[in-house]
Amino acid sequence: MLGQKARRAVILSLVLIFFELFFGRVLELGMIRPDLFLIYIVFWSFVIDRRSAPLVALLLGFVRDVFSSGFFGAETFSYFAAACLISMLSLKVERTNILIQGATSFIFALFQFWIYALIVLLCSPSPEFPRNFFWLSFLHSLYTAFLAVWMIGALERCIYFRSSRAHLLA
Repeated sequence: MLGQKARRAVILSLVLIFFELFFGRVLELGMIRPDLFLIYIVFWSFVIDRRSAPLVALLLGFVRDVFSSGFFGAETFSYFAAACLISMLSLKVERTNILIQGATSFIFALFQFWIYALIVLLCSPSPEFPRNFFWLSFLHSLYTAFLAVWMIGALERCIYFRSSRAHLLA
């Protein structure tokens, strides 16, 4: 049987998947769209369990691949590679510092974006490198990191939420 924290994490995962897939365009600024799955993987690695973060990344990457029209498996691999990196990095950094969470989200988003682009360029029949790729990847990562600073705290409060009567029973 799942504990209270694990049940809340599973429910948050399902809500996030639903929101990202069906309402993700709401947060879009021009061509820049933050990646809520990346933020959730950073949150999972820092707050829930760093060892299972690559498995969460595989699941979220697979969901993204199923619902996207890109190269199947590219999102899964890029999320998994970045989650392995964040899992190793989370041992070395203070995970509760908000600036470290934002910087890690920025680096993680940039790495995942570049891995995905590399896979697409290698698999595409006519690889064309967009001129503004580095600028777009930087803005994408910056926007994702900006939202991560806010969202990781909000997700953490949802996981550790105590009802108003819980302190009376403790």
